[in-house]
Amino acid sequence: MNSADEHLYLQLFADCIAVKGSVRSIIYDLGRCSYKIVPNDLLKVLQRCSLKSLSEVIADLDAKDKKTAKEYVNFLIKNELGFLCTKNEKEMFPKLPLNWDVPSTIANATIEVDNRNFKNLHHYILELQKFNCYFFSLNFHNDISTAAFIETINSFRNSDLYSLSIAIPHTILSDKIINEITKLHYILNVVCYNAPADDVLRYSNDGRIKLITKALTKKLPATHIPSFTVNISHFTEAQKFNTFYNRKIYIDRYGNVRNSVFAQKHGKLNKNETHQHIKRIINSKAYNYLYNVKKDIVKTCKDCEYRYMCTDPRIPMKSSSGYYYYETPCSYNPYKGEWKS
Repeated sequence: MNSADEHLYLQLFADCIAVKGSVRSIIYDLGRCSYKIVPNDLLKVLQRCSLKSLSEVIADLDAKDKKTAKEYVNFLIKNELGFLCTKNEKEMFPKLPLNWDVPSTIANATIEVDNRNFKNLHHYILELQKFNCYFFSLNFHNDISTAAFIETINSFRNSDLYSLSIAIPHTILSDKIINEITKLHYILNVVCYNAPADDVLRYSNDGRIKLITKALTKKLPATHIPSFTVNISHFTEAQKFNTFYNRKIYIDRYGNVRNSVFAQKHGKLNKNETHQHIKRIINSKAYNYLYNVKKDIVKTCKDCEYRYMCTDPRIPMKSSSGYYYYETPCSYNPYKGEWKS
């Protein structure tokens, strides 16, 4: 930015949104699925620029702050987060709508599979797809046989599935298993647990199996390690919903229905249960209240700059005074801007 530009106005791109934290902020670049950490003072400059030209904003500052404000503007332009325009042009760029919805009562389903219940899986799939559920994850137990595994993953062939993620024990990993996985275009992610070493096994140009030494766990770690997703869908969902629990269902190997592997059971399915039974469970207040516990109403999280990208499996608890909190601490402290080692 030079002096000739100072009569212009600063405008962020619609999909670049600033989110304030306690000690620092983040600009979410939703179109590029990335983000930039910035000082809170940069947001103050942005707020002033929302109504004033650069020359008006700079005129209100002392010499040191003038230099800093210009550096902030150059940073935003250099990183293609914002641009300069006239006042009339600025009015032509509306904010990004932050509405979120999907045509699914259940959007994601995770199902545990073993040698005993895999015969029920096809029925579960048919009933869940009546809720427009097209994203499935299957967690296979150690006792699953190769034949049962192959039958299970092929049961989606004639469905309207968008994607399938699977977790399998290392004991059944073989060339035959890999060949079956390769044939099915809808398998998005494959994790092989209880492996002898952490590694990545490539089975095609785009296909990979992630090998991990850990077992599948039903316990949360002592300290939460956040998982981040930066895109428009996740950001807009996070404005009103819990991005981990919203419209999700978990069915364990015994047919128990839960919000997640970490949550309590809310009902049980057998091979003859219809979607009406599932509907009664997910429509209960005890089940779906978690949908609406967004980060903005959870203690500490509400002050975190990562709150609209964080996918958090912890179960929010409600205090006697009415606020939500997590019993397990997070590895990031938003009041210090520091990560725990």
